[in-house]
Amino acid sequence: MVVTPNTIQMVGGDKVVVNKDGVSYNDDLHPLTFQKTQNSLTGSLHDAQINWSVSFYPAGSTDFVINGEKQAPSSKNLIVFWKSGMSTIMFFEKE
Repeated sequence: MVVTPNTIQMVGGDKVVVNKDGVSYNDDLHPLTFQKTQNSLTGSLHDAQINWSVSFYPAGSTDFVINGEKQAPSSKNLIVFWKSGMSTIMFFEKE
């Protein structure tokens, strides 16, 4: 994953870019709907053939949920991508 001040891009495999305009999946741009929940921020896309969400959890977040189950707070900042289809979840943590 490559993070710049304006974009987040997953490298390798599918081309996925998140920026202020939304999520671009293999160059097909879709707007994201953002929702803040306690300490996290989640952008969701639910109107495409493949749905996406990207969540940002700061270190120590207490609202970190995976597949409906609350997780222990992380000691690092996390970015979590979810993709429909095979319900793929990808975690990235700040080093």
